[in-house]
Amino acid sequence: MTVISWPLIVFARVQTGVAASLDVVRGSVQGAFGVLAFYLCLYMTLGQISIVLAYTLSITLSVALVMPWLFVRR
Repeated sequence: MTVISWPLIVFARVQTGVAASLDVVRGSVQGAFGVLAFYLCLYMTLGQISIVLAYTLSITLSVALVMPWLFVRR
């Protein structure tokens, strides 16, 4: 988790409670998975296919992995 997440977690906990701090953690993890998928896909495809297709595929994969979590209720 990034350094910026920890102060946000603390502030969310103090101001609104445990549920808000867990939402911050959940959002940080979701974002981390999206970024990881993007860079991993880009790393694997950059030398193999055209640069435009590599970026398009990486963005699509990243969005496809993160989108289902946006609709999941806790």
